[in-house]
Amino acid sequence: MPTVEGLALGETLNATKKKLGKPLRQNYSTPNVCNNESLDLQLHYKGMVVTLIESARHQYIVSDVVITGKPWKLNGVGIGDNSTTVERKFGRTKTNNGVMPYNKRGEPYGFDFIMHKDKVSKISYNSYLC
Repeated sequence: MPTVEGLALGETLNATKKKLGKPLRQNYSTPNVCNNESLDLQLHYKGMVVTLIESARHQYIVSDVVITGKPWKLNGVGIGDNSTTVERKFGRTKTNNGVMPYNKRGEPYGFDFIMHKDKVSKISYNSYLC
C-alpha cells in the first residue's frame, strides 16, 4: 500500500500526527453519506489535506490524502514530477483527460496523479467507502 511520509490509509489520528506532525489547522466536514452521516475530520498541512473518517470503534482513521504542494510525496512521487517518473514508480497506465489513474481491481484504495503539461499538479489517494 502506498504511503505519504510512512502514513498509509487506515492509520489512526494519533499515528497520523506522530508521522506528519501537528497540522496547521483541523476541522470537521459536512456529514459523510458514505459513513452513516458521521463528520469527517480534516487535517490541513501546507500542501496537503488528510481526511479521517470515524470508524465503528469511534476512532478516526485516514481515508483520503490530497497533495497539492511540496514537500509531500506518495511513495517518492511528488508535485512537479513528470509522467515518466510516475510510471517508473507505479507502472504504465492510460492517461485520461490529464489524469493518470491507478485504481486496481480488488484493492480497497486508489490514487490518481493529475497532470498539467506533463507534470504532477495534484495527487489524490483515497479508500473506497461507497
